Amino acid sequence: MSLSVDDLSISYGSVTVVDGVSFGIERGRILGLKGVSGSGKTTILRALAGQLPPTALVRGRYSLDGRLLVNSLEGVAMTNPIARVALIEQNSVLATDPHMTLRRMIAQPLRARRLDHPQQEVLVKRACVRTGVGEELLGRLPHEVSGGQLQRACVARLLVAQPRYVLADEPTAHLDPISTATVAGVLRALAEHGCGVIIASHDNALLEALAGE
Repeated sequence: MSLSVDDLSISYGSVTVVDGVSFGIERGRILGLKGVSGSGKTTILRALAGQLPPTALVRGRYSLDGRLLVNSLEGVAMTNPIARVALIEQNSVLATDPHMTLRRMIAQPLRARRLDHPQQEVLVKRACVRTGVGEELLGRLPHEVSGGQLQRACVARLLVAQPRYVLADEPTAHLDPISTATVAGVLRALAEHGCGVIIASHDNALLEALAGE
């Protein structure tokens, strides 16, 4: 089972921001995407997650576990989130609801699956232990915690969603060393448990430690 793109291009009107990119990753592996700022790494990840704005058009081929999602020379929109593909945003503040507590945010994917409350609590607690999100933080709003704590909560939300592929956009940017080590450890563990992980980062040491194994 794998995720692969072939000659993938993404444009906004007449402006092409990604041109002819090809790569693939099997589940259980980690792939690093490197490139200068503005080279389109974030746009690629958002396309693979089905989270581009409607003004963007995607050309080329994109297949996921044998299912062809994009096969177009004319360009298609990728605006509908793709099941079992999770995106870790670089800016965790923009990826969260400012009025939602961390507990409710982490449990969001479980509510979508309509699990009962006791089941939700067990899975949320398990994810929080793995990501280092303390019980005392769960009743707080995003602006009431540090950037590192909020990013770890976003990773905990990802864990309860049980994705098959994780797309991490600069997942350790602006984090303290402890939070960086925690997030990196979770990404490694996800791959070890059969998840395909793609990391876009300027941190060469991070990519070497994870994708270079």
